[in-house]
Amino acid sequence: MLETGGEKAGRRLEGEHLEGIVLNDVSRPGLGCGSERSGGEIITAGETVVIEEMSKAEMAGRVLDAVVKLRSRGRAPKVPA
Repeated sequence: MLETGGEKAGRRLEGEHLEGIVLNDVSRPGLGCGSERSGGEIITAGETVVIEEMSKAEMAGRVLDAVVKLRSRGRAPKVPA
């Protein structure tokens, strides 16, 4: 059985002891590299937030909001090496 992107991201979240990870959806035409649009999921230990298609600037704002939420709980996001 193939592993989904969300399953792989969740495993990486735990395996690397991360506070959160952003899974960008590049499977749909018009999203990701070479586009001004993005979408995906923000995955933390406590929740998965699905981000529908939006501008990359809006997506960046959602990611920053998630970081602020983690920091307000006393958790500083860790950056993998």
